[in-house]
This record gives sequence, C-alpha cells and structure tokens, in this order.
Amino acid sequence: MLLKPSFSLRKCSFLVHGATLSLSRRSVNEFSCSKRYTHRWCSSIRWNPSQRWNTFIISKRSSFSSFSFFREPVDESKITAKSTIPATVDVDRLLLDLERNKKLSVPIKDLLQNSLDFTKRAHISYDAESSDTLEGQEIAESELVQTQVAPEVSHPFEYGDLLVLANSTGLQVGIYVGTNPKNHANLITTITEGGDMIFIRIPRVLLRFPRFLKEFHKYCHKKKLNGQLRIPPNYLEMITKSLKHVNKKVQETCFTNLIKFNEIYPTLRAREPMPFHVTFSELLKIVYGDQVIGIPEKIALLMYLTTRNHRFVIVDHLFSEIQSVFLNPLYNDPTFEDVLHTIRIKSPGYFTFLRKARQLIQNEGFKTLPTSPKTIRPVPLRSFEWNDYEKKIISFIKYQTIMCNLQKVPHSLLSDIYKDIGLYDYTEDFSASDFHKLLCDIGVWSPWTLSRLLAPEAQLALPQLHSDTRKQYEKDYEHFSDPSHSVSNDVLEDLRTDLTHLKSFAIDSSSTLEVDDAISIEKKRKGFWLHIHIANPSSMIDLNSPLMAFAEKNFQTLYLTHIEKKFMLPLELTKQLWTLDGSDKQRALTFSAKLSKNGEVLDFKVQPSWISRVKRYTYSQICAALNEKENLTTYSSLQARDFGKEPDIPADDQQKILSIFEEVKKFTYFRQRKNSFMFQQPSFSVDLLPEKVPETMISGRNPVYWSSFPSISLTVNHSGMNIAELLVSECMILAGHISAKFFKEYRIPGVYRGQNIPCSFDNSFNENFDKLLRARDEFGRVPLEQVYPISPYLASSYMSTKGSPHFSLGINSGYMQSTSPLRRFTDLINHYQMQCVLLKDTSKLITQEQIESKLPLYSTKGKLMKYTSRYTERFWALEFLARLPKDKLPLCHGIINTEGQPTVILEEFGLKAQIGVNYELEKYHLTRKAVRIELVQPFQNQLFVSVVED
Repeated sequence: MLLKPSFSLRKCSFLVHGATLSLSRRSVNEFSCSKRYTHRWCSSIRWNPSQRWNTFIISKRSSFSSFSFFREPVDESKITAKSTIPATVDVDRLLLDLERNKKLSVPIKDLLQNSLDFTKRAHISYDAESSDTLEGQEIAESELVQTQVAPEVSHPFEYGDLLVLANSTGLQVGIYVGTNPKNHANLITTITEGGDMIFIRIPRVLLRFPRFLKEFHKYCHKKKLNGQLRIPPNYLEMITKSLKHVNKKVQETCFTNLIKFNEIYPTLRAREPMPFHVTFSELLKIVYGDQVIGIPEKIALLMYLTTRNHRFVIVDHLFSEIQSVFLNPLYNDPTFEDVLHTIRIKSPGYFTFLRKARQLIQNEGFKTLPTSPKTIRPVPLRSFEWNDYEKKIISFIKYQTIMCNLQKVPHSLLSDIYKDIGLYDYTEDFSASDFHKLLCDIGVWSPWTLSRLLAPEAQLALPQLHSDTRKQYEKDYEHFSDPSHSVSNDVLEDLRTDLTHLKSFAIDSSSTLEVDDAISIEKKRKGFWLHIHIANPSSMIDLNSPLMAFAEKNFQTLYLTHIEKKFMLPLELTKQLWTLDGSDKQRALTFSAKLSKNGEVLDFKVQPSWISRVKRYTYSQICAALNEKENLTTYSSLQARDFGKEPDIPADDQQKILSIFEEVKKFTYFRQRKNSFMFQQPSFSVDLLPEKVPETMISGRNPVYWSSFPSISLTVNHSGMNIAELLVSECMILAGHISAKFFKEYRIPGVYRGQNIPCSFDNSFNENFDKLLRARDEFGRVPLEQVYPISPYLASSYMSTKGSPHFSLGINSGYMQSTSPLRRFTDLINHYQMQCVLLKDTSKLITQEQIESKLPLYSTKGKLMKYTSRYTERFWALEFLARLPKDKLPLCHGIINTEGQPTVILEEFGLKAQIGVNYELEKYHLTRKAVRIELVQPFQNQLFVSVVED
C-alpha cells in the first residue's frame, strides 16, 4: 500500500470524529514528532494533553484548515490483529472513506488541494515490527511500481550514500534515500540520526561517501528505484544506528585534533604569498599528515572549517566532494576579551557608553533626512567624541552584526547591549537589521550601509569594494588604463575579414558605457547571413599577462545601484581599443549564421573581423521602429523626471532592423519547436541622484550623520522584456549556439552553460508544461499563471566544461556565453580558446583540467555577484516604498502563488512580496488579486502584503 508519510501508530486508538482506530503503544511519541516528516502537506502537528481525549491537530500549510485525531486509552488485552492499522497505510484512502461516511467535517479534497500527491510516488514507512511487513508492502506496491515510468534524475547520488549537508545552523550528516515527493529540482531527501526526514538543496551537499550502506543500496538497486522514496522498516533502524556511530566518531576526532585544526590558518597565512584558496585534500594533509584518513577525519575537518566561517569560506558545488576551501585574507582575528569582560560585569565605562548611545539615539534631528539629488555630505558631530574603549565596543558591534548575517543567531552580548540601551522595543528573536539600526542611530553607519557587502563571502567575490583591497584595485585600474602597460599587438590582425561595408547596429540602454555587441545582416544570392559582432579584447591580451590576472580577479563588471561601477577591464582602455561604437574601424569577433526557413542553422562562421558604420540605438527607439509601445512607469522620490523624446530612427535603418528582426524570428520559432520559453513578468530598475553615494562607514572619533538622502527613481516595465530586448537576447543566444557548435567541431574545452531537463514521478510536470507551451506568445513569453506550476521543477543553470542541454532555451546540443568579453571573464576565456583555433596554435589552449579546477571559484563569484546586484537594487526599491507615507501606498495587483511560501509579484512595482496570514488562501492560487502593502523591510530585503478580500 501507499501513504502520505505513514506514521506507524500501534497499541492505542484514535477517534476521528466518532471513528475509532486502534493503534500501537509507541504512537504518541512518534505522532507528536511526525511533523518532521511533513513537507508541504501540513504546517504543524500539535498534541493537546490537557483535553480528556488527547488531541492531535494537523494544520494544512498556508490555508490553516485543520482536522483532529483524538487519542483515547485502549484496553490492550482486547486488541486483535483485525483491529490494528497495518504498518503501512494508504492515508488518502482512509481519509476519503471517513469523509464518505461523514466522519470528517472538512472535505478532504479541499483540505489537500495544494498538497504533494504522495499516493502517486512517495513510499515511506516507519517502525513496523511484524515479520511479514516488508513482504506485504512489496506485494501491495509491485503493481503500481511496474506501471510507472521512472524519470531521469539530475544528480548522481545513489541510495545509501552518506552525505554531509550544510544548513543555517551548521553541518548535518544523513543518508540519501531519494529525491523528494514530486522530484522538484535541486531537492533531495535524507534520513538523519534521529530518524528525521530532511529535504535539502543539492548544492548544500559538501561531502559525499558513495554507497555507505551497501545493503540498502543493493535493495534499492534490486527494486529498480530511480529517486523514489521507499524506506523498508528494517532499514530505518540500520540507517539511524549507522549515523549515531559516525557522529560519535566525528565528535571524538574533533576533540583529539582541535590543536591541529587551530594551526591551519596560521600555517597558510605564513606562506608568501598567502594562498587565495587551497584544496580540501591539502588541508587534510596539513592536519593528518600520512595517517589513514577515514570518514570521521574528513567530516571533523569540514565541521571545524564551517564553524570558523570568518576565516574560511566553503563554496557550493555540484555533486562531488568539496574541491576548494577559500581563505579570507582580509580576516583579522579581533580579540574583544577585555571589552567583553567589562560588558559582562557592567563596568562604569560600559555604562558611560550606554549613556552616550542613548543621547545620540534620542536626537531625532539626525534620523529623518531630507531627500536631495544634490551632493550628499557627511556631517560629523564635533561636540561628541568616542574614547578608545568605546570605539572598541563599536568595533565589536560592527563585527558581530556582519557575522550575524552569516550565523543568523547573534552573539549573546550583542543582544545584551541592545537591551541595555533601553530605548528599543524588541523580542528575543533578534536579527542583523536590529543592530544595523543601532549603528546608524549612533552615527557609525549610514542609512545605506549594507552589512551583507562586508561579509567574508562578499569580500572574496567583490575585492573592488572592500577598503583593504579597493586601493589596490584602483591602483591597478589606473596602471592598466595605459595601453603601453597592458596590451600587446593584435595577434588576429592579419586574419580579420573586412566587414566595414555592412551597416551594423548596437542596441542597448542609453547608460551603457561598454558597447560590446552589434548586429548586421548581409544579403547573398541564396539567402541572408546574420552577423553578431562581439568586441574582441582577447586578441590583445596575453593569457599570462598582468591584465588578464586583473580581469580574472575582478571576474565581472560590477553594477551596484549606489556604488560607482567597477569595471572588469579599465573603461579608458575599452573605449580606446575595443568598444564597438567608435567612429573608426573596430576589432570584432563575428559569429555568423545562415538560417533555414525553419530557423535551423544551415551554416555558420566564427571569424575575426573589422567593422565600422556602427549605429547606436536605445531599446525605446527600436520599439518605436517596430511599432511596439513600451509599458513603463517611472516613480521618483522628487518630481517626475523628464527624459525627453528620443529621435526617430531613419527609414533606411528601420528597414535594415526590420530585416534583422524577421530573420531572428526564424531562430525564435526553431527554439520554440524545441520547447523554449521565457517568463513574462513585471521588472524594475533603480536610478539614484546623485549617482555616486559617499563612503558609508566612518572610523573616526566623532559620530557622523548625513546632509541628505539620495533621490530614488523606480522604473517599472509592466510587461517584462520588450520587443527590442527580445531581439538582442535572441541574437546573443544564437551567438552562444554558434560558439558551442564551433567548440564541438574543433573538440576544444570551454565554459558551457547548461540547465537540467526537469521531470516528475507522476505526470503532473508534463501536463503543466504542455499548458505552458500552449500559452506562449509569438516570442515564447509565458504568463506567470502558467509558469508557477512548473517553476519548482526548474533547476538553475550551471557552468560546465562539456556541452549539455539547456532546457528553457530549447537548445539540446550545447550553449555557451561568448558575447560579453569586456564584462564577463568566462566569455573572455571562450574567446581566447577560439582564438587559438583560428591561429592554428592549439598548443596554447587552456586545458580542460585547468578550466575545471577554476569552475568552483568562477561559479561562486558569479553567484555572489548576481545575488549582491539583485539584493542592492531590491534594497533601494524597497527603500523607496518604505519612505512613502502609508496612505500614499497604492493598492497593488498580481498573480497569487501558494506553492510553498505564498508570494505575489506586484504588477505596479515589479517586486516579489510574501503574503501574510490569510485563511483559505489556496482558493486564490493562480488568480489575479488585489493586495495591500503591510510591511517593508529594506535591509532584510523583505516585503509583506495581504490579500484584499472581495
């Protein structure tokens, strides 16, 4: 039989609105703990022992509907085999029978409307004692298992693998037992030492020990399971006992090797130069030397590294034992013991600090800043001065606030300081934003200091921003801006094809400074050739040059709303040598394609070229030329900004652009036949005046406040990507497709991007995906109500050295990014590889092993830069809303999504918001509703709304 997780309840009985079910003696403890096994089916299970009949209330997640099981004592002598529930129960069938017999007042269909349908694939049983349970279970299931087609899983974990998992509270050890109830992307299921079922994201698996439980692995292999959850009762005990033994050994190893662990960082720091990262195997050798290294030794070391996360950064990776550990070279071990002692004993100096802090906090004049687009100036409070002891307390608060973002739980003395000030309302559930407000109120941080940018991970990924490394970045940037210090002659100059006769178009926003792509079309006797011209800096940068190292260190051009752009390559150098909007001839690497009527690539070329006559147009101008009206709204904290009307595109250019558009649409339709799609959802962008916001942290003795707050302009694109952006995007995808074909033809290694093909254990994904495909418009855009049902199955894209399918792009033969070598280092690497082939000098190729060794670093930096950019832009958008009076906030609208945490994307602002407590919320799933903004928390990046009832 099958079940919603089965809770084996014996030797007592439950009365379900009058229906008595006899159960086992151990049911009370196991049922009260069964919330561990719930995922989306219910939010909580509560036991009320104060009632005459002890009540277990199962609350449906999100909707808060509930029904109750009442426990009553049972005379065990009267229990017979017929009166007990079998160890494995079809809970759905049981509940439906009770509903039909009017034993339950809540309709099961409504109660389980948005639940995971375990009856179609989740086979979990616990704690059965009867000898024939496993056999009976297998017989009951065999018919269903044989009729199911096992989908492919998108990871190499095997049943019985021992996995070390990272979560917000530390490390956890578990045994892999399957994917998850619906085979959602990036989620797997493990059983931990206490018998808890844990759903964990795949990138958080830091260590893997294959086939740790060989007997369990053999059983699952014999049953031909493919990710499905099936835990026979006799194996559950084996799992928990094995994990208890492992955890005991790990604790013993941690204790005996603590001194050696503490020597790791000093040993590495003593090296000249100090390494940026080391392999995990190298750290094992430092600690254990030549002794035999087993499972406990590896886990113990990893446990130490993760608890010292201000010194070491453990990165996400895919499906393999952790490769690299990154060191934080900026870390200085702050010893605050003398200060902490004075806080504990409540010394007079500590009380003096509290008095000064209260005085500053109560000075309301510094808290409400006027909004101004003009220069923002720091305003030091000269009449007030911190002494050395007080500055050390402030340093402690700053340091622990930064660490609180990582550890979630604040230092106990940090909480004590907040309480002792006595001016804040607080609960015991402190967050980093509480301490951030304290630092702003006492003139240490500005209202726009983002503590997340100061964390060790951000320091590693964004060296351009940190005070200790920014000076070196600026020094190198200035040095490399001079071509005589940075570049060599163009190695491809003699091979360049003259394409200067073609009229090319660079389409981008008006604020773009690095123009790295342009498009042209060429008519031949047998059809058209579409050319995508990409800036070609690799031809003048030697692979082993200091400039290439500078670009690798920066990795990407960094766009943060309130900070001056940090370019991967010096902007002056780019404008002088590589940008494609200059008046003279420009160097390019041109990706050319001849398309069939069906959009298939019939022929392609990758050739170094010369181009000129590049016309630069904005997205708005292209939309006007293609007769599409932009659906934009701009809000400003001051008056409406007048951007002026842009000039029309000349008629002959319009005709060329239309020809490009018609040719590109062929490739769009080709990809759509391969099931490509893109989300159509509102988006936003933020502009500040002044564009450069000043330094946010002051280290002097005086508190510092600010003359004004920057003016915020929020521009919302209510329809998502416009037709001009789609045109450019399609050309870039085509260039990436051509790149992959080139790499495959010449069998050279490069940096690909892939996205796993999703699947479900039942047919739910296929059904919803078919609906999505039918809902696409001519450009492949899909409305949100069709996206939400499949989004849990979609995995993030990933870097790889091998070509693999990219699901949402509809490209099965391989795809790689090669269109932004001025702004993205992996694109520069791909250009260099193609250059070696064009020069017929493959001896200089970067090897696959060399690229693979760098992918963990590249992947980590890419993710952190993407996250940081999104976080900062969302912060300023939320800050705009937070500064509006409550009565000025408009009523908003959006499609409600109750899958998991209920959310809605606000059509008016393009922001995703969480929906607060609403009863019977699931009835609004995938419907458009009005919502009211209730709470805005910029530093936590959170926005809460409530549904407006009809």
